[in-house]
Amino acid sequence: MPETPETHEETPTLPAEHRELISDLSGIVSDHPDADPESTLDVLADDATEALGRGATPEARRERTGYTILLHATCWYVSARIFSMI
Repeated sequence: MPETPETHEETPTLPAEHRELISDLSGIVSDHPDADPESTLDVLADDATEALGRGATPEARRERTGYTILLHATCWYVSARIFSMI
């Protein structure tokens, strides 16, 4: 039986700006935002838009999946803001 070659995939480190965005989004989702929710969600939407333009690599698909989950998790906040303005 042939041996399976070992692959050593390194876990990428998360940039500081992503850690900060995660912290800000966590505050929005738990309804205790530390940062301005509108600017945080604007950054998230811009990043997600950029991710749509990336190739069809497995990494790009995972990134788009992550943004989809984040946008879904925070859409209630946007809806509440829109309805509070009416």
